[in-house]
Amino acid sequence: MGLASSQARILQLVARKSDLEYRGQMINHKRLLIARDVEEVSKEYSEALNNRKIIFKSEAGKDISTLTGKFDGNTGLLKAAGITVWAKPTTAGADPTVQITTFTQESLEAGLRNGTYVIKHENILEDWNTDTSHFDDQYDKSDDAAAEATYQAASSKLQSEDKKLEMELKSVDTQHTAVQTEMDAVKKVIDKNIESSFKTFG
Repeated sequence: MGLASSQARILQLVARKSDLEYRGQMINHKRLLIARDVEEVSKEYSEALNNRKIIFKSEAGKDISTLTGKFDGNTGLLKAAGITVWAKPTTAGADPTVQITTFTQESLEAGLRNGTYVIKHENILEDWNTDTSHFDDQYDKSDDAAAEATYQAASSKLQSEDKKLEMELKSVDTQHTAVQTEMDAVKKVIDKNIESSFKTFG
C-alpha cells in the first residue's frame, strides 16, 4: 500500500471511528432515557401499592369512595347517610359556616387528611385527624392487581428495549475496536513507507 493510498485509508478509518463513537453516544443516551422510564414506572407501581382510602364508619363501614358518588351536587348532602362536607373552622369548637359542595374523591380525602375538611353527620362534626372512632385509614388494594399487571408489562418492554440497545452497543464497540486495530496497522505501514522513502543513509 502506497503512501497516498495509506493516507486516504486513514482518513476513511478516522471518519468511520467518529461515526461509531457518535452511535455509541446515542445508544448510551437512549439507555439513560430507558433507565429514567424504569424509575418512573417503579415509582408509579409503588404509589399504586401504597395508596390508601378513608373508611367512614358512620354508615355501616362504607368507604368515602362509595359515598362520594351519592352526594347531591347542589346541596352537598349525602342523603343516604345525612352527611355533609364543610370547611374546618379556624376557631376550635366553632360551628362550620362554609359548606363544600364541589369535590372529587381525591380532593375530599386530601381535605380530610390535611385538616381543611370535616364531615357533619347527624349534626356532629367528624374530624379525620381526631375522631378516630368514626374514621379508618386503610390500604386500598382494589387496584393492586391492575397496577402489578401494568408494571410487569411496562417493565418487560423497557428491559427488552434496553437489552436490544446493549447488544447494539456491543456490536458498535466491536467495530470500533476493529477500526482502531486497522488504523494502528495502516499507521505502521505509513511510518514504514516514510522511513523507506526518505531514508538517505543507512
